[in-house]
Amino acid sequence: MKTVLWIALLTVVATIVVGAQLDRQARISTEIAQYVPPPSRAFAQSHLTAQALRAGNHEEALSQARRLVARRPMPAEHLRMLALAQAMAGDQSASIITLQAAARRGWRDLAVQEAMLRLAIENEDRGESVRRYAALSAALQTDDAVLRELGPAALATSNARADFAAILAPARRWHRLFLSRGVRTLPVHIADEVIGKAVERGANFECSDLRQAQRIIADKTKAKQLGIVTIVSRQC
Repeated sequence: MKTVLWIALLTVVATIVVGAQLDRQARISTEIAQYVPPPSRAFAQSHLTAQALRAGNHEEALSQARRLVARRPMPAEHLRMLALAQAMAGDQSASIITLQAAARRGWRDLAVQEAMLRLAIENEDRGESVRRYAALSAALQTDDAVLRELGPAALATSNARADFAAILAPARRWHRLFLSRGVRTLPVHIADEVIGKAVERGANFECSDLRQAQRIIADKTKAKQLGIVTIVSRQC
């Protein structure tokens, strides 16, 4: 009897070890995700969910996404997958709630931030639009095309530009990036106003960065009456 129990215990341990090894391998070789035993699926579950989403199988995607979040609830990416599966299944209300939870948890998840920005713009939520755009604008990995598309809508009003400038002004590590990529991807009048409002709020931009921004703006417009011209002449 003891021998039988011992063999059974070894079999269980071996199954767990092999399952865990397969799951770790699934991080690299996604094709083996389906062969990982269900109790051992962690990384594999993420791949199975992504496969179901790509296949457009609504019921399977929702089922896999729910399992993924149940097993690994912390990563914002997993909540984003669940939100997408819920949307594909037609449950828009649940999708929005899940997406909001993902956004609170994962400010560095750029896909979540972009989705939340689009949602905020659609709902005309100025404060949320500005915050989400700021998160994307400050991230080096954000695609310029996304900033070009969504920036004008997020900063459409003078109040929105003032709110954005208030976030930008004290964030010194972000200044150089904004004065290059931010100026490059925003319409001239918006970038110029943001720079002026940030200076009013105490932003201490480096002269070399300001001159670079001025050159970018000069390449985009022939207008002379721009705030950055005055700022450069006064500060530099």
